[in-house]
Amino acid sequence: MEIDISMKILSLLILFTLITACDPHGFGYDHNPAWVLDTAFRAVGNSDQESFLEVSGKEALCLYGNADGISYLKQRLTFDVDQVKINHSIVESKHFKIPEFVGFWSYYTERYKVDVLDKRSGELLLVAIVDCNFGTASEKDEGLENLTPIKYKKKECKLIKVSSSKFEALPISARCEMFRIQL
Repeated sequence: MEIDISMKILSLLILFTLITACDPHGFGYDHNPAWVLDTAFRAVGNSDQESFLEVSGKEALCLYGNADGISYLKQRLTFDVDQVKINHSIVESKHFKIPEFVGFWSYYTERYKVDVLDKRSGELLLVAIVDCNFGTASEKDEGLENLTPIKYKKKECKLIKVSSSKFEALPISARCEMFRIQL
């Protein structure tokens, strides 16, 4: 009997450790802001425009979602992704009274401000803004309104703005003006 209880406790501890290791920032879902930033920075480092396009939107997509934009960021983002830490905070969240179509029906959105810091010195390297939408890939459903984020089946985040005191952002062209993100 004692062995069964010990094994259950050990199994729960292993499960908790695996969950924590896979989501060290505690978002509770894949493709979260930390994953989006990691994917975006690795895409820039590898000059992988396609991967950058998959995880960016709005201002970041319009300014940097092309070969010149990726090259511009690559020259300026000189830190090693593995040598940074992030601090995140939700700066805005809201439930939609009428779901918004963002490639799927979104019933809830969160906007994160993510500070990217040097692990050793704690120096602020850049600030990223990430939008996350929560909803369903199926048709609209009134029963999905006002749920907690974890209850939604579809969760997707996009990097929408990159700013740094280390370098100037590319100038916003007239065609990108409508995507400008004000902080």
